[in-house]
Amino acid sequence: MKYAVLLLALMFVGVATPSMAQKPKPKGQVPQKLTFEFEGKTIEVAKEDFTKQMNWFDAKKACKNLGSGWRLPSIDELRAMYEQLYLKGKGNFQSTWYWSSSERGAYSAWDFSFEFGEAGNSYENGTGHVRAVRTLPSHPQELQSPKGQSIGSGILLFLSLIFLFAIIGKFKKQKEKNSNNPSNEKSDSNVEKTSINRPNYFQLAKKMQLLPYGAKSVSNGEIWPNIPKIGKYDGLIGMFLLVIHYEKKANTSHCQRIIKIQYERAYDIMQQLVELGFISQTGTKDYRINFSDFNKVLNKLENLKN
Repeated sequence: MKYAVLLLALMFVGVATPSMAQKPKPKGQVPQKLTFEFEGKTIEVAKEDFTKQMNWFDAKKACKNLGSGWRLPSIDELRAMYEQLYLKGKGNFQSTWYWSSSERGAYSAWDFSFEFGEAGNSYENGTGHVRAVRTLPSHPQELQSPKGQSIGSGILLFLSLIFLFAIIGKFKKQKEKNSNNPSNEKSDSNVEKTSINRPNYFQLAKKMQLLPYGAKSVSNGEIWPNIPKIGKYDGLIGMFLLVIHYEKKANTSHCQRIIKIQYERAYDIMQQLVELGFISQTGTKDYRINFSDFNKVLNKLENLKN
């Protein structure tokens, strides 16, 4: 109903003030906006990131404070920005994680890696990069007759009716989608994209004796949480090092999604690896790898068992 009232108001304005459609176009070059298409709409993207990283709450507030409809993009909009802009060398994006406005659970939100082209989730109090977006309004061009009124207002009426039917159709589709998926939350398998062929880390870790005796894997690939410790350290430190060595990347969210454990436990394991000197912390989720010879890693892990 509110859309219908709005469209009727727009049609009235189009009929009552036809001169609005007759404004001369500006001369010269108009600066080109950074935009992408999403669900039939044109989304404008800020030319640069915010100068500093911030947590999820500050990210939403900072975008909103820009005014004029600026906001934090959704996780699906971030993926569209990655595909339509970043992969084409547009937008001056960094190869790192960007916050989205989409929440996941009570204390975490979705973020998107422009390095790997995959979505993840992080604690809302953690820090990440921020790029603001806003939805551009649709301004149909009106034809001008010598009298300057009948053609322009008629076309505006016609386009407004088409727009109204499109909104009704979209509303019905969204309602059907919500009824089929009450949580309205994408599964990890739909959101994440794997860019490389990975081995079965669980089987490989068992073969290399990187897991304590008795470690098992359940049907969805998750490691049982009560596996024995290696000395005073979590029993999964060897498997984490295997993933880090193979992926050539030490990132908490990246390891957590591959091994499929809770983020809190993954963060604790990464801190234990820092304590052991295998990696060094460079950011909230990112670390520097301090080893190149994995045989030395195996020897050091073997000494921890004794």
